[in-house]
Amino acid sequence: MQRTYHTAPVLYLNTLEHNGKQFIRLWYKPDHRISKLLKDSDVARYSKTYKCFVAHKTPEAIELLHRRFQGWRWWIRAT
Repeated sequence: MQRTYHTAPVLYLNTLEHNGKQFIRLWYKPDHRISKLLKDSDVARYSKTYKCFVAHKTPEAIELLHRRFQGWRWWIRAT
């Protein structure tokens, strides 16, 4: 008998420096729910250079990201 385990998606917040400015690189395993929430947010944008979503590294941006995902079963991990 095979068991199926469902785990909550994990969103990793990684520090990224670009042109002397600090950003947060948002990394996650492909998940259309996370992509949709990030596309609809005002805090993150997709970077063609890094091929991921990024946000400015500020306490306000982190708080907005946290609020955006509030109410969902997500794990947000800062690395």
